This record gives sequence, C-alpha cells and structure tokens, in this order.
Amino acid sequence: MDNYIDFMNLIRANYSQNTAFEYFDNELNVKSVTYNEFYNDVCAVAENIEELGFVGKNLGICTENSYLWFVYYYAVVVTGNVAVLFSHNIPKEENYQLEKWTDVEYMFVSENCQELSEGIRHELMAFPKRDNADKKLKDRIIKKDDMACLLFSSGTTGNVKGVCLSNENCLFAANTSMLAQTQSDTSCRMLCTLPFYHIGAVALATLLTSGGTICILNSPKYFWNAVKVMKPTVLVVVPMYVEMIKKKLMKSENAGSVIEGVSSITCSGAPLSVECIKFFAQNGVALINGYGMTETAGMGSYTYYDIVNNRISGKIYDGLKIDIVDNEVVITSKSVMMGYYKNPQETAKILRNGSLYTGDLGYFDENGCLRITGRKKNLIILSNGENISPEEIENELLNCENISECLVYEENGKIAIKIVKNNKKTDEKEIREKIAEYNSSVLFYRQIRNIYFVDELPKNETGKIIRY
Repeated sequence: MDNYIDFMNLIRANYSQNTAFEYFDNELNVKSVTYNEFYNDVCAVAENIEELGFVGKNLGICTENSYLWFVYYYAVVVTGNVAVLFSHNIPKEENYQLEKWTDVEYMFVSENCQELSEGIRHELMAFPKRDNADKKLKDRIIKKDDMACLLFSSGTTGNVKGVCLSNENCLFAANTSMLAQTQSDTSCRMLCTLPFYHIGAVALATLLTSGGTICILNSPKYFWNAVKVMKPTVLVVVPMYVEMIKKKLMKSENAGSVIEGVSSITCSGAPLSVECIKFFAQNGVALINGYGMTETAGMGSYTYYDIVNNRISGKIYDGLKIDIVDNEVVITSKSVMMGYYKNPQETAKILRNGSLYTGDLGYFDENGCLRITGRKKNLIILSNGENISPEEIENELLNCENISECLVYEENGKIAIKIVKNNKKTDEKEIREKIAEYNSSVLFYRQIRNIYFVDELPKNETGKIIRY
C-alpha cells in the first residue's frame, strides 16, 4: 500500500460486512458501522472536500473522540490533503496560533469545538446521508512520501513541535505493528482510550488492516461502561488506566469479572514496572508495554511477560532497527517522520543520515528488553559534574506500592522528590523508610535530600508528567 486510497480499497475488499466501529450514541446505546458503510461515508465527505477545491492543503480536524473523527481524517488524506490534528482541550487563543502557524486553510469541527476555530473558515462535522449505492474513491496520484498528517508532539516540557508524517510512515506502521498484539484477526475488538489527535489514533489503522473492530470511547467517564457493554478483547491505554484497572483487580476476588474477555492491554507513554507486568500476567491478561514516539508513527519496541520462560522479554517491531549510540536510542525505519513543520533546526538535531536520534537514554538488557533510563534533556547535572537521570530514580521508587507517582528534580544542588501517595490514608512514614532504604544503597550524590508530598503532579493531555 503506497497511500491511504490503496488502504481504503483494500479494507473494503477484504472485510466489507465486518463491523469496523462501535460507539455510544447520546443515550449510551451502542451503534455499529461496517467497513462498507465506513468506506461510503469517507467517499461522501471526500466528495465534499473535492467540491470545496482543496488539494494538497492543510485541513484541520478538531473534535472529541468520535466515529466522525475517523470519517473526516480518512476523507482528508484520500483527497491528497494533509490532516492537521488539533486538541479540543487547549485554550482558544493557543489553538488559533497553532492553526495560523500550520497554514490551515479550513477546519472540520464538532459542535463543541466551534469556538476553537474562530477566524478560520470551518464547517460542522456531520454524518453523511447514506443510500444503497456503493461509492468509489476517486483515483488520484498520491505518492507514498507525500505528507498525510501533522500532529503536535506532546512532550514533557511544553515545547510544541509539528510532526510531519507521510503516507508511507503511517501505513508502514499499520502493516507491521499488529504483530505486537496477542490477537490480530477479525475477532479482535480494540477499545482505545487515547485522544484521537494523538498518534495512537492514527496507528489504529493497524486494526483496520486485520479486519477487527475499533470500539470508540468518547469520554473517559464511560470507560467501565464500554468494557462491560462493548466487550473489547484488547485495550489500548495510557499508564493511569493501568493503575486504575490494577486497583480494581486487587480488590476483586474474580479478575475475570473486572475486565471480562480482555486478553491483552497495550500501554504506552511511560515504562511500567516488572512487578506490574507480572501482576497482570498472573491475572490472565498480557500487559504489553510499548515504547515509541509520534516521530516514529508510534513504532519502537515492546516489553511483555514470556510465560514459557517465566521472564519479562522484549522485542523490536519488524522493519525497525534500534541502536544505542553513546547511550542514546537511535531508530531507523520507514516509519520515521519527514521532519518538524517549519523547524529545520530542530529537525537537523533529531534526524541524521535517515535515522532518528530520540533523545532517550537506554540499553538492552539480557532478555532483549529496551530499558529507557531517561531523557538527555532531563539529566540533572550537579555542581560536582555528576549526571543524574531522574527517571532512573523514579522507576526504582515506583516499585513501592505506597507510591502512586513521583517526580525527581534538582533543588539548590540537591536531589528532591515530589510524591503522590497511593491513597490519602497511606502513612508517610512507610514511604520515608523506603526512600531511606534507597539512599543507603546509592552514592551520596544520588541520595534524595528533600521530600514533598503532593496531591497531584501536572500532566499533559496524554497523561505524561510535565517537567519544568
């Protein structure tokens, strides 16, 4: 498949009457859409885009998670335009600046997002009128290296960049990443909790390639409703959902009643502890901890529990090469981005000779697991010249069941930590004893000197803790 037109034609030809999507309507009734209906809906919106005269233009999409997001995203890319994916949760002024910066000429928005597009020509998303006639996408020349979408990197420091992904970047990832799933056939029902302006939603083309069903979660508050009613077999989540599910499993005498029918959970955004991955395996659920970036169309490596050998193991996605160069993770793949939008300086820093220098520090352990020890830019450099990776300390302390989240940073030349307790009733003394135990096992300059307990840590929209 060279482009999204090939992709759409392929999935309809192979899975026409299969259920492609399920979603809740306003009354929380489950609605379903076949692959054929999805194809026809995309064709109808694509015809509208063609009538508007847009070809090779940047067209924005701003909506909550919904079936229409998929319809409009695919309609934009099959007409040879670029889908610019906006968050519906950022301030209007910031959204408007991003629209201007990315040269957006037209916006497709949901009713709740209209004010985010003031000053830009836009129209409300709407369900296309369906008839009994099958439609066909217009043939047009779209090269595999033509840009398909532009996403904003979430980051953890607030520095937004526009990540440019080509047709090949997205579809190469879709063709290969399904191998990481424990289930990759037409019976797979995947519930995705990620916001759709995130790379995770673009990567859901993975499931469509195999003819499965995407269960759409339009709001986090309906998560348990969706698990119960839609009966997904696979969950795609960020770490906060893993913790939420884990807590419920620990309180339940019957794990199957909590996430009945779920065979695997794929979690990305942050490394999970070995203990956490083992816990889910012991409860009959494969917890797959993925590592990837928006800049690699979500692809990288993944860690899982090897039942046969009773150990945590790791694999690299097919078609990817990962090297460790001066402790930095370097990825070479067809999924590596085209570059950052209007930012040649930052592009040159991260893209060199066709490889992506991720800025992540890491190594491969004896079981083939890629272990991320931190970010180069997050390194704490003390006055004695020692470099400290805050993530290494955090990952060590997160093995303490009384600590829900933590953030390590430098304060007046010393290592400090902010801690969110597992629950408000947890005794701080137990956590202090754990930190004292940690301090006794490391050199003096790595010891934590200042401890603060907080109710929460600041996060971006994908659940990553923001570092200052």
